[in-house]
Amino acid sequence: MPQHAAQRDCYSEQLRASGYVRSACVLEDTDMVSLMGTFHELIDDVYGQPSDQGQKILDAFATNVPGRELNSKGFIERRRMGVVSAYEIGRSPATEDKDLLHFTPQTAEAVTAAFGTRMPKLVRVLLGQCQDVYRAMSDSLRPVTAAYGLEDVIFAPKGSELDNIHILRLLGYPGKPGAVEAGQAMSKAELHLDRSKFSAVGAWESRSGLVGIPAQNGYLHPEITASDFNALAKEALESPIACTPGQAIIFLGAGFNHLPYDMRANLDPDVPLLLHGFHDHQPELPRDTAVLFANEQRGVPGIGSPGAHETGFSDIMKFLLAREKMQFAEPANS
Repeated sequence: MPQHAAQRDCYSEQLRASGYVRSACVLEDTDMVSLMGTFHELIDDVYGQPSDQGQKILDAFATNVPGRELNSKGFIERRRMGVVSAYEIGRSPATEDKDLLHFTPQTAEAVTAAFGTRMPKLVRVLLGQCQDVYRAMSDSLRPVTAAYGLEDVIFAPKGSELDNIHILRLLGYPGKPGAVEAGQAMSKAELHLDRSKFSAVGAWESRSGLVGIPAQNGYLHPEITASDFNALAKEALESPIACTPGQAIIFLGAGFNHLPYDMRANLDPDVPLLLHGFHDHQPELPRDTAVLFANEQRGVPGIGSPGAHETGFSDIMKFLLAREKMQFAEPANS
């Protein structure tokens, strides 16, 4: 059996069993605690004391790839509960407080062009650290995409890295002192399927709480009912995923279902996505995490992206219930 076929079968077995595979993620120069410290210091400076310099930093980090805006938005943002994002147009108001950085392959070039040799030290340090983490998490994803014959779909050729449509997302949750009674758990992130084709998580979680199980959303699986999906969600909240230093957790996002059939031909049809979230037993404490979202590179046009009814738990449930209502509706009188 060819090496890629054997590895593909191994990955498929793991995906069906747990919804994810583990892959080595080796940082060369960056300590994640240091990176998150730099990120928090910069965003505190920018939002704590608004200034022309702070606005210039926000403007420089705001990037996208024309024609791929949905999956390529770069930005820094302090997002507060009830507020609509200034960068991710169309998203619902935030349901919790969080600080975000979306670092893309285009970010360093854009920020360097904005500041030149007068780049603030914090910005320069953050860019270097993000580049190292982005490289490590991208490298962790390559063996999986190669095994499925999709490496050239997800990764642009060497020398054309600016054509990659990937996002390294840094997330910082400030914590909510006194938010819940001792011992009562709550979900800090609603259960969901990622919008990406592939995702990598777990390379950095400041504390445990990641949960998830294999699942589908009904987009390519008409047999899935709202009752089925609700049962999966309950199971997901009780299914912890352990994060291990030096390893990334690789899984398929809802965008994977939008790849053309010939690109998915190396997968058997029951290889699942990952329904996941963060079941927070200590919501009063801050939490930091890093995620990589990977979509098809710019040289591969014409592939769609999932809508909200394919990703968020509540939206998927609404979609499934509406579909069932249509299926079982009484025929209209002629």
